Amino acid sequence: MTTTNRYEVEHHLLAKAFSDRAFLMHLHGNPKGAVETFLGTALPSELKVQLLIEDAHTLYALLPHPSHTALGGLGLPSQLAKDAREQFEASLVAKIASDAAFLKQFRADPTSAVRSMAPLAAGVTVKIADEPADTLYIIIPFYGKSTYRV
Repeated sequence: MTTTNRYEVEHHLLAKAFSDRAFLMHLHGNPKGAVETFLGTALPSELKVQLLIEDAHTLYALLPHPSHTALGGLGLPSQLAKDAREQFEASLVAKIASDAAFLKQFRADPTSAVRSMAPLAAGVTVKIADEPADTLYIIIPFYGKSTYRV
């Protein structure tokens, strides 16, 4: 993989998982091993990889730990945003990075903060995935009831 942007790497990782059932099962059973296989390199031994799996009622918003460079830099995913969800994620990341008042609101009530930017279905809650230094989160997005089945 030649990209140095975390969001692009995650996009390609998830595209592979959704198109390759064996890889999806590997990602589910051994997230760190699957990411290492995908990248073609070992991750630091102290770094854990955890999947956060969305469902119809829970969305995760990632606040990456700045020390996590294994998947690339934290540049904003501008060229990558292909569908409405990716476009929204890119705008949310940009707003969090550039607007301290919004970040404060987002940390206090992520669901209301996201609703201020876009409509959410009734009953949907947004949870912050605030990465600790020793864990890399990979969010498996929910695109419908058959998105993630192992």
